[in-house]
Amino acid sequence: MQKIAEARLIDDFFFEAFADDKAACEEILRTILEDDQLTVINVAIQSRKRNVWRVRFLCIMGDGSKSNVVIQSGDNSDYFRRAWGNSVGIAVRDSMLEKRFDEILDLYMVHISENDFIGGGKTIYHVDKLLRETGGMINDGIHEVYVNTKIKDDSKISDLMECFTSKKVNDVKFPAITKRFRELKETERGLATVGGILRELIKRERKEERMIIICNLILHEVSKEKLMEVFSREECAKAEAILREELDF
Repeated sequence: MQKIAEARLIDDFFFEAFADDKAACEEILRTILEDDQLTVINVAIQSRKRNVWRVRFLCIMGDGSKSNVVIQSGDNSDYFRRAWGNSVGIAVRDSMLEKRFDEILDLYMVHISENDFIGGGKTIYHVDKLLRETGGMINDGIHEVYVNTKIKDDSKISDLMECFTSKKVNDVKFPAITKRFRELKETERGLATVGGILRELIKRERKEERMIIICNLILHEVSKEKLMEVFSREECAKAEAILREELDF
């Protein structure tokens, strides 16, 4: 209960529960992408790693076109490479479902961080691709947007980022976000939803930690007999499989 009380939108487990509300997500996407007519059709959680989340939205944009919008968080390094890697992975998967590349939907990669890692003193940054020789822009269907909660500039996007780092939200500019926030923190159903996701995340993290420990012990040539005094046969077999796949061990 204390963990939920202290939860913020930028926290992975809380946003996973929050993202189930399309109206609240529309307020977020409409603000960041500056499209008041954007409509969310579908929501899919794509990553549940601790302190890093990625949620994919299928949207109808204000001009009537369909686009995929991915919101991801994190304050680790390699921001641009991670955005590039995620966008390429999504594009490759989507291309397998379509016959032609021009049928693949545009993809908006939105990265939200607590720090202004770009260092330009802006709340939001848009990455455009330029032709070096002519200075003209090209559109390959991938749009990168970086937003941070650090810089305050009295804009609506800055106000939205304030919601992402607050433990309580009550903002008349974002009624759907406020409503969803209160549902998750103040109702029995909401608390149960967030609590279930948090427990599952902690459980998965502990399993991953055990795998790391077993792999390290195997690499240090601890015998299987010794390992099985502490860990199960299934865990040891899984760790061996991981090492074979990752390290050709």
